[in-house]
Amino acid sequence: MTGNLLYEIGLECEYWLLDKEDNIIEAPKYNFPADEMGFLIEIRSTWGSDPGAIVNSLGKEIFSVQKKAEQLGFKIHEAAWLPVTEEWQKYIANKYQHAGLPDHTKNIYSEKQTQHTGFRSGKATAGLHVHFSIWDVEGEHFIWLPDNVVVKIVLEMDKVFVEEITKAERIPGEWERKGIGDDSGRPHGFEYRSLPAIVDKLKAAKKAITILLSV
Repeated sequence: MTGNLLYEIGLECEYWLLDKEDNIIEAPKYNFPADEMGFLIEIRSTWGSDPGAIVNSLGKEIFSVQKKAEQLGFKIHEAAWLPVTEEWQKYIANKYQHAGLPDHTKNIYSEKQTQHTGFRSGKATAGLHVHFSIWDVEGEHFIWLPDNVVVKIVLEMDKVFVEEITKAERIPGEWERKGIGDDSGRPHGFEYRSLPAIVDKLKAAKKAITILLSV
């Protein structure tokens, strides 16, 4: 905490639910915490400024989900991407109405590049999204982070994790304001979306809070 401001981050990691033959299972079908795209488990940490505590909270949630998966004869798998057929991709896109889901993602390098649906060139992808926010304790509201501040943070994250992003074939520079278009209608920071799910979680948390505190 700096003065009356809380600088906080949160991690949101996507995992695969697979059967014994390594087929992708739709996470929502078995009531796992899932993203709106329908084919990934989505696990969130607590928000905070202590990287260790943040990663530990994520680990506890992962452990719980793993136990449920095992009981159902499934397994949790961590991978940046898995190959999928065009037929399966169309099935998922139609069932979960991808065409009707608003895309609020932005990219600091190009307006055309996005990982919004999670599908790219015969692959389904999974990422580690990092949420950045600043909370005003006295005013009891989130501080608006202007675009130039967001760009600075995204650039720094891209520089630190360029090797991981490149190897996993993720799109660098992607981010999304949170609270825009949801039920609250109140912006609460933004989400950095370029990291692959397999990235070192503690490294991501440590770098993220350091960069946030520097703006």
